[in-house]
Amino acid sequence: MGVLGLLCATIAFWAVVRTVGPGGLVDASTDDRTDAGVLDVRSVTDMLDGSPQPSSSDRFLDDLEGGDVEAVGWTAEGDLVEPVEDILTAYRDADGTTLVVSGYLDLKGNLWGAAVRGGSDWVDVVVVSVAEDARETRVRVVRLHADEQGGWDEAMG
Repeated sequence: MGVLGLLCATIAFWAVVRTVGPGGLVDASTDDRTDAGVLDVRSVTDMLDGSPQPSSSDRFLDDLEGGDVEAVGWTAEGDLVEPVEDILTAYRDADGTTLVVSGYLDLKGNLWGAAVRGGSDWVDVVVVSVAEDARETRVRVVRLHADEQGGWDEAMG
């Protein structure tokens, strides 16, 4: 993932993590909460760029379920359309998940991201990027648990 793509992903997901509370989206313009307990964006960036546990589109939700794994990843041949469809289908078929935001994070369509909420327990940050030659797509999913961030109740008021 290039510097520009990483910057776009960081900005987009900082906004999601900052404005998603236990009751849904919060109007950030009228929000008077403090930043205590709000996720440090650098930790998400580190998890996205780190060495995730190898996984696949068929089993990534199971791999993340136990709580021992904070990030999973895999590569797929070709562009990002099929991996994105597989990811969205997996979340759609899972109980209690809500797609909070998703979309392209660059102008060329080579970087896609999403934030998916699992009840009040976790948020998954998903980043899918295409290699320069468009022959390979890299997928990273980071699961953020409420208790690791000081709890949604504390962080989100």
